[in-house]
Amino acid sequence: MHNGLDNFDGTGVVYFGALDWCYPCKTLHPMMEEISSSFEDVDFFYVDADEYTELIPEHDVMSVPTVKFYVNNETQDVLVGLKSRSDYVSRIEKLF
Repeated sequence: MHNGLDNFDGTGVVYFGALDWCYPCKTLHPMMEEISSSFEDVDFFYVDADEYTELIPEHDVMSVPTVKFYVNNETQDVLVGLKSRSDYVSRIEKLF
């Protein structure tokens, strides 16, 4: 999983979180790492809301955790809050 969006080409899974203080983010982070290892053809990005504050409004993130699914720079789906592993996997299988 990439840290930040430096290598983001407009397609992939972008997870916005705050590991220092967000308990759901602390739960989601290892799940996203595990899911990303299962989908090697899909790029995954973690954006720390405290470190990359300028990216939060640019991507219309209102709370963390937020996971956005992008294809060709277009948001295809968004999950806000901690969801089940199957919720994330089903979106990835559908979109990528």
